[in-house]
Amino acid sequence: MFGVDATTPQSQWRDTEEAYFLLGLKSADKLREMVKDGTLRLKVKGREDHEVRDVRSPHSQIPRYQFHIEKCEARLSLPPENRLEKK
Repeated sequence: MFGVDATTPQSQWRDTEEAYFLLGLKSADKLREMVKDGTLRLKVKGREDHEVRDVRSPHSQIPRYQFHIEKCEARLSLPPENRLEKK
């Protein structure tokens, strides 16, 4: 693909519609719910660890999430009590 290595970290980022299928979930809505409830962490300023990024255009109010498949799989493999954010 035009010199793009398929093993680069960039290739791990997938849009919601593709990510939910790759993660074995039943719907894209379930994936969005996991962002909303904190199961998967959204990138915010000052946070290094995250599985989700918002790539919406600057003037859009509707989020457009992308998911890092490898990081999501690792996060979802943890027991729920180990996913709690440390304050």
